[in-house]
Amino acid sequence: MLTVDDITPVYQSGTGWEGYSSIQCVTPGAVRGSDADFYFCADGDLVKVTFASQGQLLATSVLASFSDDLRYAIYDDDGDIVVWTDAGTVSRVDGSTGAVEYTKTVPYQIETIALRDLGAPDLQRLTEELYFTTGGTSYFTDLKTGLTRSITGADASVNAFFYDGVTDTGITKTTLSQPRRIRLVTGTGDSRLLSDFLEDLMVHGAGFDASEVATENIDDEIQGAVIDITASARDIARSIIEPYSIAMFERAGAIVFKRALTDASFAVDQSIASAGDLVDE
Repeated sequence: MLTVDDITPVYQSGTGWEGYSSIQCVTPGAVRGSDADFYFCADGDLVKVTFASQGQLLATSVLASFSDDLRYAIYDDDGDIVVWTDAGTVSRVDGSTGAVEYTKTVPYQIETIALRDLGAPDLQRLTEELYFTTGGTSYFTDLKTGLTRSITGADASVNAFFYDGVTDTGITKTTLSQPRRIRLVTGTGDSRLLSDFLEDLMVHGAGFDASEVATENIDDEIQGAVIDITASARDIARSIIEPYSIAMFERAGAIVFKRALTDASFAVDQSIASAGDLVDE
């Protein structure tokens, strides 16, 4: 029978654990029965730690070592770990052997944990990419390849932010500590038609059926968009179409986006019908 005298409390500081000077990230990994793995970004080492269900420390091992200190780590769905360093690089580590599969330079720097706006790994659903925003630009780093693409137009004053890769939704907090949800229309970086974007916006954001959304004379291409979905779908659509001189109106229960065509003399040869078309105000 155990008594209080038989148990010796053990405490280790996050700045002195296993002789490391700094722990920058703790990432949950695989769960096997009653055991679970965690990965620590400890100075320049990626340390694998296994705990039992009751909290006992079962094993500690260095999975991989780097010349630069680690800042952040993500456990990918195939058991590999993707890590970011304080030198603006990202690497993928084989979860079984510790071999580094790639190292790429990224156009952003993840801050130290004391200054970091990026949410902890276990508070996000990162399926294919890491989402990082700074200076009004959104960056998406592919976990499998390490390649990064970007979209301009994000809020430059964001504080804490989190990302759901399943729904392409971001949760941010403004400088006034107000929570805000944003929808990011993502892709491969290739251009897509503005007409397709408007149709998707009204179907998924305003509840229209696809057959109830029409676009006319719109052939512009865009690379992506960062949207504040606290606004209504119609307000978002108005802000998007204004620079393109596109009208939005309703016709027989359908929402219509239409640009008037002009000739060399700027004569309008396409117009909103005088009867039956209700212009959106």
